[in-house]
Amino acid sequence: DTNDVYFSPRYYTMLGYKPGELPMKLETWVDLMHPDDRKTIVAEVENYVKNAQPYEVEFRLKTKGGDWKWISGRGKSYKKDKNAIPHRAVGVHVDITERKQAEEELKNSENRLKILFEFAPDAYYLNDLKGTFIDGNKAAEDLLGYTKEELIGKNFLKLNLLSAKEILRASKILLKNVQGKGIGPYEFILNRKDGSQVSVEIRTYPVQIKDKTVVLGIAHDISERKQAEEQLIESNKRYKAFISVSNTGAGNIIQYL
Repeated sequence: DTNDVYFSPRYYTMLGYKPGELPMKLETWVDLMHPDDRKTIVAEVENYVKNAQPYEVEFRLKTKGGDWKWISGRGKSYKKDKNAIPHRAVGVHVDITERKQAEEELKNSENRLKILFEFAPDAYYLNDLKGTFIDGNKAAEDLLGYTKEELIGKNFLKLNLLSAKEILRASKILLKNVQGKGIGPYEFILNRKDGSQVSVEIRTYPVQIKDKTVVLGIAHDISERKQAEEQLIESNKRYKAFISVSNTGAGNIIQYL
């Protein structure tokens, strides 16, 4: 019997109606439900009621103003009499719209951060406090020549990415990260998968992700800068040699005259 349904006055005000303004029957309640939720939720609740089980569902209801409110429904079915099928149910429905909006905003925020991480121009990577790789972006793959799947789960101190001397430096930096300190910039020479080398400037930051401390590393390729510096040094050497030869030549000319 669809008339054997009771909705409290608070249920009306939760949806923007005055108590009694909207005749609330089971059909009305279903009609107010979001089309994407209707079929699944109704079937789920009917199944729980039929089998005399507790139920817990989340769905959207349309308000008088045309907005959608997220509702958390919890209830328990019971027998109206010994042989009654289907059973009856009593439940409490709570407005959880703010919570769902916060969850959606958090999800959107995480997605934005994931996009920024993945498409950052510098190599971004995450490792735990023991130095084991957790994740890396596309730029990190391009920088090293490895896919992140080849590195995730492996410790950077035990890979062939660094020379023995630089492994010692990296270990000291990791220790400071364990102590909660951000470090850098430090220059390193990394060994790529194909055997070539690349000069990088690395900064590391301890960060909290899901109540766990991990290390965010940012590696910036400085190969072009290092090459320019070397060319400048070589150019200065040639200039000094030229000046030295020129001065010697000029002295000889004066002495000859």
